[in-house]
Amino acid sequence: MLRKTFGLILLIAILSACTLIPTIPASDPTPGFTPLAETDTGGMPTQTDAEMDSPPAWVVVERSRTEESDQPTYAIQARWPNLEGDPAVAVPFNTEIDRRVNEAVEAFLVNVAVWDDDSGESPTSTLTLYYMLTYESDQLVSVYLMFDTYIAYSAHPFPSSQSLNYAAPSGQFLVLADLFTPEVDPLSVILSVVEPALLAREIGYTVGVAETVLQTREHWNLLPDGLRINFDVYEVGPYAAGHQDILIPWEDLAPYLDPDGPVSSFIK
Repeated sequence: MLRKTFGLILLIAILSACTLIPTIPASDPTPGFTPLAETDTGGMPTQTDAEMDSPPAWVVVERSRTEESDQPTYAIQARWPNLEGDPAVAVPFNTEIDRRVNEAVEAFLVNVAVWDDDSGESPTSTLTLYYMLTYESDQLVSVYLMFDTYIAYSAHPFPSSQSLNYAAPSGQFLVLADLFTPEVDPLSVILSVVEPALLAREIGYTVGVAETVLQTREHWNLLPDGLRINFDVYEVGPYAAGHQDILIPWEDLAPYLDPDGPVSSFIK
């Protein structure tokens, strides 16, 4: 039993430490975890006639993996995005997101092996990976990755998520500091909105918890309307509270953002 418990803890630790375009909902969403609604892309930049005359440097394509086994008993359904086109843009993005998918699958299979009882009658362990493209332009790609994991004999499924924010022309993944002017402390600005928002929700939030989480990892996405801060289950409330997110409008962030930075188009 100790070895099995350690295995489950290992899975949760690996998925939490990793810092999966249309919305692709889970076929059977986890209780207590509602996938975010499809993003309204009406505010996204559109191509000009001149831009449409030349092919884009890259496009988003979808990759998938489906796998089932009777011994041990498990099922994997995974969908995630890659970029196709200019290698200088596509390779860094694809390498990183494929690494995350592979880590999640490998950790899942390790735990399936630990918990399977070799009887052929254990419940089916499942891993579902899906994603949402929250923003896409010729400059930026923002992806929200969702992992829904159930290990046989667990009390309930375990949902988790990750985010990737990519500056395509430079082939670089963004961190919060890249969005703000050098003299601004991004964490302070974000907490000034996140703390009151979480306290206003009836989820049993404790002051200071969000700061601890945000110091541990960055988990945010770009949306046409603002910067969305994401929290997984257990991070700012109990399992029943599910995923929590707070959208900070671009106009509220405008005084702090770098006017020449990667999100300058949102504030001009």
